Amino acid sequence: MGGPPARRGPLQRGIVFVLFAAPAAQFLAFCGPQRQQQQQQPRQQQPRQRQQQQQAAGSTQEVRTLRLAKGFGSGSSEEPLVKSEQEQWATKRGNQRSTDGVDFFNQAQDAVKAGEHEKALPLYRKARVAFGKAAGKGSLDYARVCSNLASTFLQLGNATRATDLYSESQEAFASAVGEAHPEYAACLRNLARLKRSAGDFVEAEALTKKAMNIYAGDLVANHKEYTETLKFLAAIYKETRRIEMVQPLLLEVKRVQGLAASMR
Repeated sequence: MGGPPARRGPLQRGIVFVLFAAPAAQFLAFCGPQRQQQQQQPRQQQPRQRQQQQQAAGSTQEVRTLRLAKGFGSGSSEEPLVKSEQEQWATKRGNQRSTDGVDFFNQAQDAVKAGEHEKALPLYRKARVAFGKAAGKGSLDYARVCSNLASTFLQLGNATRATDLYSESQEAFASAVGEAHPEYAACLRNLARLKRSAGDFVEAEALTKKAMNIYAGDLVANHKEYTETLKFLAAIYKETRRIEMVQPLLLEVKRVQGLAASMR
């Protein structure tokens, strides 16, 4: 199963709204006749004050509108619609996520740990929808939740749906992190297991070899995954009666394990 997104509290980025206060009204010190005249003619002063306030507010609104337009990259003085935080995240690329998606994902993870796969299924589905809307179907979060949802379907005996979701996860991982990333390799291994269980040893072998080559690119970080993949490939060779190809793989496993132990 793919690793979970960052636990609760994803980074939230919004648009900074800069408001410029209207110029302060100039207050006159009233004394003697001036104060008396001010008190006697309040109705004559009020319309003028309202006019000044409206002009100042108009100036402030114009500055705010231009700032907002530039912030959204519209190049226009027309004021954009106010966007919610989730809508703002949706305009970002890559690894943005919604808090709802993270919450659903975490709840699903807890259900899986408790062995409640039926309960986890709808939660993973909700997380998948949320991540698809917030970050897109080519994002890392979407790839991970598809992988976990596939594994849940597999636990419930639905291999067909699991295969479809692992394939969707593979495409998302390729888009999000590229085809040389360990998480992409893990997705290939998941697909290989399904193909092997379905009796498609040719495809299972091809997927396993691709994953093995990815892990081999960084044995320091991925030596455990590399040796596990070698063992899986050896099992495929045994099942297809190519016994002569098993021993070299097992020797490679011992070699890598020895190197890993020497680096501790």
